[in-house]
Amino acid sequence: MRAFLVVYSPQARHTGAAHRRQQRRRQLGTAPLKLPQLPHTRGVGYSVPNGQRRENGDCPEYPEVATVGLTEAEAAEQRIEAKAFTFPIQVLGKAQTAGEKGGFVKLVGDAKTGQLLGAQIVCSRAGGLIAEAALGVQLEATLEEIAHTIHTHPTLAEGIMQAAEGWLGQGIDYNT
Repeated sequence: MRAFLVVYSPQARHTGAAHRRQQRRRQLGTAPLKLPQLPHTRGVGYSVPNGQRRENGDCPEYPEVATVGLTEAEAAEQRIEAKAFTFPIQVLGKAQTAGEKGGFVKLVGDAKTGQLLGAQIVCSRAGGLIAEAALGVQLEATLEEIAHTIHTHPTLAEGIMQAAEGWLGQGIDYNT
C-alpha cells in the first residue's frame, strides 16, 4: 500500500533555503497532489523514495492538520470494509496542561483484518504525530499492534494509542 502524507501547519512559512528547494522541485516537474481546498492553503508536492508522494502545506490558522493513507470514504470507494474511531485529543493529560482546546486523532482500519489504512490528526502537533501513523500504514501494522505499543506518558502521542484501543473497543480513558 502506498502512503500519502499531508500536513497543513500554521508554523510553516515559505521562506529561505527550504522555500527555494521546494520551488526547484516544482520547476523540475513534480506535480502536487490534489488536496482538499482549505482557505489560505498553499502546497508544494515532491516525490520521495519507494514511490510515495508527500505534500507540505501552509495554513495560517491553528491547529495543524495531518493525514496519511485512506479516509473512510476512500476505503469505501476501493470496496474495503473500513471502520474508524475518533479520539478527542483534549482528553489527554498533556493536552490539558498544554491548553489544547480541541482536536482529534482518527484511525481508519480494515474491519476484517484490523490493518491500519489511514489516519487523520488535528491538533497543535499533528505534523509530528502523523509519523507514527505513516509508519503503521507503510508497514501494514494492525491497530492491535499500535494499541499494544508502549507510548510515553504524558504525551500527545498517547492519542494514537488511545484511538487504536478505542477502535478495538478497549478504550480506557475515553470510549464511546
